Amino acid sequence: MKVDLTKYIEQHSFTFDDVFDSDETNEKIYQRTAQPLVKYVFEGGKATCFAYGQTGSGKTYTMLDPKLGLYVLAARDVFHLIHQPQYEHLSAWIGFYEIYQGQLYDLLNDRKKLFAREDGKQNVVIVGLKEYVINNVQDLMQVFEYGSQARSTGSTGANSDSSRSHAVLQILLRPTKNRKKIVGKLSFIDLAGSERGADRGDADVKTRMEGAEINKSLLALKECIRALDQDKRHTPFRQSKLTQVLKDSFVGNSRTCMIATISPNQSNSEHTLNTLRYADRVKELKGEKDTRRSSTAHQRQSSFEEYQENEFFESDDPELYNDVEDDDLLLHDQDFPSDGDDHILDEEFPHENNLKRHPLDAISSSPSTYLQEPPPVKHTPQLDDCLFFDPTTIESFIKFHRAQIREVTEYSKQETKLLANFSLSLSSRREEKSSLRDELKTSSDFIEYLDNLDEVLEMKTAAIEALRDRIRQVLCEEDL
Repeated sequence: MKVDLTKYIEQHSFTFDDVFDSDETNEKIYQRTAQPLVKYVFEGGKATCFAYGQTGSGKTYTMLDPKLGLYVLAARDVFHLIHQPQYEHLSAWIGFYEIYQGQLYDLLNDRKKLFAREDGKQNVVIVGLKEYVINNVQDLMQVFEYGSQARSTGSTGANSDSSRSHAVLQILLRPTKNRKKIVGKLSFIDLAGSERGADRGDADVKTRMEGAEINKSLLALKECIRALDQDKRHTPFRQSKLTQVLKDSFVGNSRTCMIATISPNQSNSEHTLNTLRYADRVKELKGEKDTRRSSTAHQRQSSFEEYQENEFFESDDPELYNDVEDDDLLLHDQDFPSDGDDHILDEEFPHENNLKRHPLDAISSSPSTYLQEPPPVKHTPQLDDCLFFDPTTIESFIKFHRAQIREVTEYSKQETKLLANFSLSLSSRREEKSSLRDELKTSSDFIEYLDNLDEVLEMKTAAIEALRDRIRQVLCEEDL
């Protein structure tokens, strides 16, 4: 009999920027990881810090601990800089959502379902995300605590309080006089832990399904990293919602810091080796390969302004247009603006029986004075003002319409597929002698079919409404 002991006796060596033991403080880790990203964001860039590792290895404590998490330490520096004379024109906003079972949910808006879209510049936009202005670190901590109570967690064999979703906390910098514009964005991502079946213990069906979805999304992330590392023409960011959201972290004027967390237990050595290999591959990525990456702070700022203000393709070449994937919607933040006058500390949040809400009403803080702006005035120009359309306006609308047609067509295909799959399943059951269990299964499948159909119709409606908004704008019926 032969026993393969290779994985136990083979020596492995990795080189990383820094290595911290279990006794190191979060403050020290922050200084070497996320702190350099804060200044970069104020220069007009996008920055991401995310943690990867097995279940129970300390990702959530490192990233999102209520008192010592990296987001708290970063917020401290953000508000220190924002009070400097050169940045006093900026305000800080927060958005907080999770990716659970392949869907996005707003943790600060009663778990409202969100949608990840791309605009014409291939920048990721989270449609429907509610963002709130914050004035200090204490406000941020209390708002975060509220959102954390809505996050999906569960118990597994490896961790009694395991995160069952990927959480994304965004801190955005916006000019006080133009709240639709983003100057910089800093994201903290707490990835759900990678796990094996043995890690879940005697888990129920729901926990096993969660684990399968988590591993699927992490595998998709690994495939994207491999594609980037090999400089392939196409990177499969659309394989999962996680990779869609993380696209901004690997291309363009972005900087990313990955923190790999490992367990000191010998029983977890296989997990530890996999995590180290994963981190080593990420470390080798070279963002400069992307031609959209800017080289100076001025160029980074220009890129962000272009992202906010220009939502059309630069070329009307049919060949170029055909290269764009079907779900490249030209939806933009300005189509789904944040409620600028909503202040998180004045918000009366809805309550649910299954959530322990934090008493935000205990905070005594007044909204910022710059939010007190007069309501927009409705102005309808004379007909003569709208008779002439310049070629740029016409071409831009045509491009927008083409993208909308592709999007709606894709949703129609999804409708057809949903109907075909359910009809096929229903027909197969009719041919057999049905039992009570079969009827219950049919009812369950029907409910799932209706839920999926409703989701597709909601996204199709959003695409159509975006086109109607553009029509009203072109016809000079929009608010000026």
